[in-house]
Amino acid sequence: MKHPSEPSHTDALLDVVAEISTSQRAAFANEFTQRKTTFMAFNLLHAARMPKAQDGYPAVGNVRMQWDAGCKPG
Repeated sequence: MKHPSEPSHTDALLDVVAEISTSQRAAFANEFTQRKTTFMAFNLLHAARMPKAQDGYPAVGNVRMQWDAGCKPG
């Protein structure tokens, strides 16, 4: 858990995207790259919100004791 005064992981990701886009302006100058980068950032941010909205990832397939007992997902 992070302290409330610390920036969120989403804010940190946005800062990284902004830094890359300003430091590599030549590579980010065409419409194709801008569109794909924007779509990717949007999808990553929304994908990151889904587990948070569901109180984390489900334990299905992620329980060590079940794995050791021979119960493997899939």
